[in-house]
Amino acid sequence: MTCYVYWIKRKSFTNPNTQGYIGISNNPQNRFNQHKSSKQKVGNAIRKYRDIEFIILHETTRKEALELEKKYRPSDYIGWNVISGGSEPPRNHLSEDVRNRISDTLKTKNANPYSEKTHSPETIAKREEAKRKNKPKWFYNPGTGESKLFKTAFESPPEFWIPGKKAKKKPKIRGVDYECHTSNWHIIDPQGNEFEVFNLKKWCKENGLKYQTVYGSAKGWKTEQR
Repeated sequence: MTCYVYWIKRKSFTNPNTQGYIGISNNPQNRFNQHKSSKQKVGNAIRKYRDIEFIILHETTRKEALELEKKYRPSDYIGWNVISGGSEPPRNHLSEDVRNRISDTLKTKNANPYSEKTHSPETIAKREEAKRKNKPKWFYNPGTGESKLFKTAFESPPEFWIPGKKAKKKPKIRGVDYECHTSNWHIIDPQGNEFEVFNLKKWCKENGLKYQTVYGSAKGWKTEQR
């Protein structure tokens, strides 16, 4: 079967040995379309630059194409290629030591990947239930205001600690915790009587008067805010 060695590059690139991306495929145009949505360096470059060119360098057999790819990309991280050429995909470019360390880290963080491709629905359901139970929760000390995350499946917060990240402020109640219109007023009624009033609105209510009449100085009323 015919195989193609292709080069994805910018117009200003002149050296396929060090610049752009070298790849092989039996269907290069389809492969180029796949690169467009790739999250690798080559995909990012295609989306970023407007002068991208797609060039066929060689038309040959699969075996020779792999050999040519190896010559263009003898090691990892050349141009936009992440791994060296010459190997049949898929190939993990990470060393065994690095893969083991990543696996250990995932296990330590309790972040092993569960997927419907590798696990049954029952196993995934059990995993989700375990994650829900093990999810840490916030508790705070009402005395000091200190807050902390506790994995309640493994540890219990102190007895007097309360769920939540911090104490919620108690809403103030109008008429109990504070008063509106609480300025001092000097009032003169239509008969000439004078009053020293604190909280004009409340005073009007207690005396059966309309606040709008007194405050608006209607019908002979006079008001002066102190």
